[in-house]
Amino acid sequence: MRFRSIQMKIAVLSGVCVLGATGALVLGSSIASNGTVTFVADTVGELVKAKTAQSIASIAATNAGSIRSTLDHAFDSARIMARSFEILAKGDADAPGLDDRRDRFNAILLGVLKDNPGFNGTYSAWEPDALDGSDGAYKNRRDVGSDATGRFLPYWTRDAGGRVAVQPLVEYDSHDLHPNGVMKGGWYIGPQTGQGESILAPLPYVVQGKNVHLATMSVPITIDGTFKGVVGADFDLAFVQALALDVKRTIYGGSSAISIVSGEGLVVASSEHPEAIG
Repeated sequence: MRFRSIQMKIAVLSGVCVLGATGALVLGSSIASNGTVTFVADTVGELVKAKTAQSIASIAATNAGSIRSTLDHAFDSARIMARSFEILAKGDADAPGLDDRRDRFNAILLGVLKDNPGFNGTYSAWEPDALDGSDGAYKNRRDVGSDATGRFLPYWTRDAGGRVAVQPLVEYDSHDLHPNGVMKGGWYIGPQTGQGESILAPLPYVVQGKNVHLATMSVPITIDGTFKGVVGADFDLAFVQALALDVKRTIYGGSSAISIVSGEGLVVASSEHPEAIG
């Protein structure tokens, strides 16, 4: 095809230039647009991650506070019982009412357990003849919480059906370790050796014939600066497991996995692997 005039040539060349420029602009705009989309996507992704992390941290803090509050309440109850036992046990050997000390102390332990439905148990363990000098008269008296030694070792517990019963404490003087590394008698030996108040979890134990994992808080009983025994309260860690399952349902529509770990790195609760507890 021939161009009939210079004007036509100029017009055509101008059109080609315009088309070229337009194409370049469109291409550049497309590249810029893709870059903007990528930048926006990355930025939004980071914001979502940050927001999610904040939300999870908030949920974790709230539930950690709930667990701490529950444990603090048990510690407070144990401290009050310890101070009460110190006062009641401080009398002379010939003081009136000495013979019923075990009954009175058992009544206190039972009353605290009944007043606190969340507790699994309340207990007290005394050094040999430290309570009333009458261990010999109470050998194998399981009905008042004494084993073959006659020591005052009552452990009042509540089973899943709400039935309350007493049994003597076991392994209170054992330095052996459970498979998870927790000392069997740590709840007693710790306070006994001057380490003050004790919290152990998860502690494997047998309660009314059932194997459970406990969080146990014990407080030393001291009279005139001498260690006499401990008093404490404990929880079945099933309540922490229930909390883990509740939290799981609130995050990602139940698609999350929740684990609660002790300061020693032991699994206290797990929404996906409850068999790992302990």
